[in-house]
Amino acid sequence: MTFSNAAGSILATLTQVDRMGLLATRVKDLPVGEFVCLLDFITAEFHQYLRAIDLINNEGVETLLEQLLDAFTVKIGQILKADQTTIFLVNQEKTTLVQDYSRKYG
Repeated sequence: MTFSNAAGSILATLTQVDRMGLLATRVKDLPVGEFVCLLDFITAEFHQYLRAIDLINNEGVETLLEQLLDAFTVKIGQILKADQTTIFLVNQEKTTLVQDYSRKYG
């Protein structure tokens, strides 16, 4: 059973409005073994989504983001051989500065 989706996500494919009823059509004549494999695959995808939601709701994500931005700021400064590097986070919808991360060297 194949679903045409570059990302390989069955759930993402099924959320597209023009794909309504696609799963029911595909599984109707599916052999039991392939159906079980499909169930396992979709269950694993749901588990990934749930872990992602947990991560988003976790307060530790902000700390993780700060660590990532700090590390990226340092590396970009190295690449550019800069005395100081600043990364700006911008809310594009509100066109406002959310936060900036600066690092001085020397």
